[in-house]
Parts: sequence; C-alpha cells; structure tokens
Amino acid sequence: SSSFRISFLGKQLVRIRLRGIYSLFFHKMMTGKQKRYLRSLAHSLKPVVQIGKQGLSRETLIQIEKQLDDHELIKVRVLEASPQDHRECNQALEKNESFEVVQLIGKTLVLYRPRHENPTIQIPE
Repeated sequence: SSSFRISFLGKQLVRIRLRGIYSLFFHKMMTGKQKRYLRSLAHSLKPVVQIGKQGLSRETLIQIEKQLDDHELIKVRVLEASPQDHRECNQALEKNESFEVVQLIGKTLVLYRPRHENPTIQIPE
C-alpha cells in the first residue's frame, strides 16, 4: 500500500518516505505515559476527518495526511455508511507508518504525527 500512495502522490514521495522512516522510529519509542498525555489533549478535539461511504480510500488517507500536517493531533470519525467498521479502519490505519494511532474509542480514532519543523505538542519523556 505504501508503494501505491507513493506513486499516487508523486512529488511528495520523499516527504512521506522520510516521515514514514521518522514515524517508524517514533512508534517504537512511544510509551503508555506519552499516549495517555496525547489522549488527554485530544479529549476536547472534534473529528476533522470522516470515513464515510467510500471507506478508507486514497482521498481519505490524503485528507488525514493534510490534517496531520496542519494539526499534529486529530480525531477521525468512522460513519455508519462506511463499508469498513471502526475496528477494520483501526487495523488498516495502524499499519500506516507515517502516524501513530493513539486511541480508538467508540467509532472515533485519535491520530498523532509530530511536525519535523516546530512541533507544537511537546510530549513528556
């Protein structure tokens, strides 16, 4: 699936590839305490991406990437019309190496990816 996204996004190949490598390193180091902190920050957020009748499509993944570029921490809502249920969406998104799935609660997922330049969220050690 990464090769598909890479060919679809063209010039963003290097950027996404670098994020993927960075995030893979990031995933291994994330502790329960850090996830708990991110969950507390996400509590007041509203979902900015909705997974609807198209399911987890290329367009949805691109929208998730754009929102993570803008906000670092986002909520994604899986609607009833989605062909995949919230558990299937969670499993598919956890395979993506460019961001971290922090939480699945009900039909809402919390995703996190730090910015490379000037991250606004400071995660505790």
